[in-house]
Amino acid sequence: MNDRSHLLTELRLTESTNLDAMSIDRSARVTGVHASALRPATGYYSPSDNFVATLAFDDGSVATLTYTALGSADFPKETMDVFVDGLVVTLDDYRAVAVVGAKRRRRPSHAPDKGHKSELAAFAQAVKGAADWPIPLWQQLQSARIALEVERFLTPRG
Repeated sequence: MNDRSHLLTELRLTESTNLDAMSIDRSARVTGVHASALRPATGYYSPSDNFVATLAFDDGSVATLTYTALGSADFPKETMDVFVDGLVVTLDDYRAVAVVGAKRRRRPSHAPDKGHKSELAAFAQAVKGAADWPIPLWQQLQSARIALEVERFLTPRG
């Protein structure tokens, strides 16, 4: 990415919320958060079961999160599309990454890898003082603020 790059990220989840994925590993700070929930008449689902959140970043990038309990169990639980500099990068349930617009097209994996093992290893190195913290404190706090702000939008007022 160059200094004029803007990201458009769409993250679709069907089970575990991961707002971190849209803000971690980026130097951009979130400047705005909005969320809207599907509110079915039956009351079977809570507002936090089906919603869309949009994040705006200080570098002009935008990210959307679609979180849903609806749909088919045959569809991947987590997918992400990133649009940047003429490229489209697609993550398919942490099992494969496809890149359109570059020489390397797809990197399949037999087992999903959400990075937990490498994150724990990096954390251990940081605790020992052998490396920097894997996620800077400001990004951790930003992620917590995003989650609280999304929840504020989703909580029915009455």
